[in-house]
Amino acid sequence: MGRPDRDDQLKERLTWNKLGLAGFSRSSESALIPMAADIGWQFFDDEPLFDTRSSGLKTTVSSFLGNPTGDLISTGLAGAAGVTSAMVGDDYSQTDWQNLTRTLPFARMMGAVQFLNWVGSGLPRRELRD
Repeated sequence: MGRPDRDDQLKERLTWNKLGLAGFSRSSESALIPMAADIGWQFFDDEPLFDTRSSGLKTTVSSFLGNPTGDLISTGLAGAAGVTSAMVGDDYSQTDWQNLTRTLPFARMMGAVQFLNWVGSGLPRRELRD
């Protein structure tokens, strides 16, 4: 809701393959298997197998194994980098906005998510490059 690519997200997330992987990754028997499989799979493909975490965190080594603290730090650094690059003349994109707002308190609360998505909806989807 509030995303311009809502239909694409629904088509991607509601496939039988993704629903099956999401169900398996949430079962009590597979507490560590999805994370371990995604870490091993990243050496073969950029897309993770079990990219179905409800928190939205990616299961990669670069985000400290999907740790929320590590994700907050890397997202905060990316948000700060977006602001500083915009101050020197680069374009500010929706990705920069989302990285910045994810570090705010209560940014993932219902209502706040929709408001922040609406505020950033006028920005370009990607940073324009020369």
